[in-house]
Amino acid sequence: MKKMFGIALGVLGLGVIGFIALVAYENTIYGESDVANGKQKYVENCLVCHGERGHGDGLIAGTLPNKPVNLHKKFGRLNPVKFGIIGAVLEGRDGGMPAYEGVLTKNDVNDIMAYVLAQNDVTN
Repeated sequence: MKKMFGIALGVLGLGVIGFIALVAYENTIYGESDVANGKQKYVENCLVCHGERGHGDGLIAGTLPNKPVNLHKKFGRLNPVKFGIIGAVLEGRDGGMPAYEGVLTKNDVNDIMAYVLAQNDVTN
């Protein structure tokens, strides 16, 4: 029993270390966020669906078949895995999220995340 507990604890520890390494790696890839660029790109591409503060309550949100994601909640989690969110924005998602590849870059999406967090007084 002690051996199994030790193994489970070791696996959990490796998972935590892996997650911390992933977050550090992502921060290295995308560098410092440019909130001004994030604001510009958000207003141009996201505002109409996701609303002023990213709560999924934009002007056309009620007319869409699926309610837009609450970006404040999605981005406001403790260190969200950026590459998953960036992939969702660039590739789009079934259910209404259009693909923005060719319109936004990975760094633009990272900047948008920083802007939404800033709008909601959240820091990561």
